[in-house]
Amino acid sequence: MGLALQGAAWVLPSAPQEVRVSLSVLSILLVIFSQGSRYEGLRAWLVSFTTLLTANYPLVIAAILSGAVIVGLSSTGETDLIVATRFVMTGLLAASLSALIMSQSRQPSVKVVKGSSDRAYLVEDRIKRCIPDPLTLVFILLDTYCEVERISDLELKLYREGKSLPRISACDLVKGSGPAVYVIWEGHRKHIPDPPTFQYFFANQNVRELSDADLEDIPRTGTLRSILSIQPTVTVHGNVENITIGR
Repeated sequence: MGLALQGAAWVLPSAPQEVRVSLSVLSILLVIFSQGSRYEGLRAWLVSFTTLLTANYPLVIAAILSGAVIVGLSSTGETDLIVATRFVMTGLLAASLSALIMSQSRQPSVKVVKGSSDRAYLVEDRIKRCIPDPLTLVFILLDTYCEVERISDLELKLYREGKSLPRISACDLVKGSGPAVYVIWEGHRKHIPDPPTFQYFFANQNVRELSDADLEDIPRTGTLRSILSIQPTVTVHGNVENITIGR
């Protein structure tokens, strides 16, 4: 890094410090990306990290770059080009900060992701929670209306680690005086919509009957999507000896 700074100072002795530092950083990146296999691991990490930042934090990057340009131009002369550039960068900075503030008021993002392994995570508001087994994964996909998204291990590491989700097979089943059956999922009751969904997740579990008053004390979070929405219905004509349908 010291040699790169000296080289930039020798080539452009009268250039501002910001320009010389930028050229030094650029020269280091050119060296890394021009070598063969010597910096292959570092080069792959830089590409992955840059792609990740650009894809997930474009507003933050725009705000940082525009702010850096405004600060860098503050020590230069007041030419028409400098004034116009500073005006454009100020507008970009204001727009980026406004978009960031507005994005914070939206609903938390929810998605289901996997890295290079088969372990799945539920990501809510940038906090990842491990999904313990395939059956719970199907439940999460029904509940969130999501599909599993493959991401890089680098992106997966950037999410904060949260508490693992419970196994759906270990959750309690309750009902009141009516026919509706609910699963208790993280302190809330969720309605099980139909017999196929019940059989898929809870075929060997008992349902605990509560008084209607006790049932109403448990907060409700809506109805689970039916398993039939992701498993096609099959109609068989003729004689069939045996049909096995696995989970």
